[in-house]
Amino acid sequence: MFREAKSADRLTWLGRGLGALADQGLVSSSGFLFTVLLGRWLPPEQYGAYTVAISVFLFQGCIHQALLLEPMSVFGPGAFREHLPEYLGELFRLHIGLSVVLSLLLGGGIAVFGRALHGASLVSALWGASLGLPCIFFFWLWRRASYLEPKPWATLRPAAAYAVTLLGLLALFRRMGWLSAFTPFLLQMIAATVAGGLLLARSRPKLRGLGTNPQFRIILKGHWEYGRWAVATALVSWMSGGAYYVLLGAMLRMEDVAGLRALQNIAVPLPQFVTAMSLFLLPHVAAKFANDSAASFCGSTRRMIFLLGGCGVVYLLGVLIFGPSLFRYLYGGRYAESVGLIPLLAAPIPLMAASEGLAMALRAMHAPVEVFRGYLAAGMVTLCAGVPLVRFRGVGGALLCIGLSYLAFTLVLAHRYRARLEHIAASRVAAEPAAAPAERHDAKLSVFGVAVRKQESRP
Repeated sequence: MFREAKSADRLTWLGRGLGALADQGLVSSSGFLFTVLLGRWLPPEQYGAYTVAISVFLFQGCIHQALLLEPMSVFGPGAFREHLPEYLGELFRLHIGLSVVLSLLLGGGIAVFGRALHGASLVSALWGASLGLPCIFFFWLWRRASYLEPKPWATLRPAAAYAVTLLGLLALFRRMGWLSAFTPFLLQMIAATVAGGLLLARSRPKLRGLGTNPQFRIILKGHWEYGRWAVATALVSWMSGGAYYVLLGAMLRMEDVAGLRALQNIAVPLPQFVTAMSLFLLPHVAAKFANDSAASFCGSTRRMIFLLGGCGVVYLLGVLIFGPSLFRYLYGGRYAESVGLIPLLAAPIPLMAASEGLAMALRAMHAPVEVFRGYLAAGMVTLCAGVPLVRFRGVGGALLCIGLSYLAFTLVLAHRYRARLEHIAASRVAAEPAAAPAERHDAKLSVFGVAVRKQESRP
């Protein structure tokens, strides 16, 4: 009976994993093709402007994710499990308010500083980001919400609608000669609205319910207490990645920004795979931490890190072997000066993948402050080394510094994860009754799989 239940549980998670990969595969592959085709069809200066704008857009997306999406994945399967429709209704309201504020802030910044920006293409691209932000974030919200329930295959139809709409409109706009630095955000906005509407109809959130319950304010306070660290994390994480597009655009040319983006498009599928896995792995690991044994949580974390790190190694080898020929094929001979930088691009890929496993475990432990510390270390690398490397080494300097940032991030997270485990293990050992010294000795070795340096009690 136990073995049958365990086998059924594994099959359930296998199905959820395959569903998440299929959903993410549709959205990510369409996004990848969309970005590559823009690199082929837009002039390099406009493609560089779009890349800087998407970097700013993703910076704001980090804030939205930190305040809404990440806490939802952690608390949704736990505290809100019995009131999920009401919870989603409250998050919908928060999404509307937050996305409108972020859109207005970006639009206000363009209005004030637009004349100081690097050319008309960049101003146009940023206006597109400001206009498309609420609708694209709307899609993100309901995609993430769909993973709170064990029905990931139900998201395939919205994902297919997004892919078909996005690529169909791109082909139409190219045929009509309407492509510019502004229009990619318009196309993404339309596709996100179509797919988000389908997901909203499936989720059916209740817009009135827990919001009238005084206890819900306490839960929202926990949401904020988690999210505020995630916001700080988002700000410093952007410094270790997206900031390099802004640095290149400010110090060099938009064509250099386009070259860096063209290179990183080759590495994008793996982070998108990791994102797909995290959509169902984070709620799973968070539930393990909240409800299951310490050994079960640690075992899940180790498997998650080895899975993601192994995928990173395989992807690294693929990029080194096939990357140069694939790069030339994708861009039709454009950005040829960047081909020699592919090894620098590929080097940190396994670190990136494995470190996300550590980050998910720490988030599941309700310790986003530790992830913040990791990104802070990576951001300090950018501040100290990024500016001079970009200034004097250009795109190659940016790639080298990105690799150093990933290394700093991984080392800090590994250290803090270990420290958290030892702290929890020591707390649990200290809390055990003093009446059973022999049992305390056995428990000391098994709590979270961490040996705790503590004076042993002898009978």
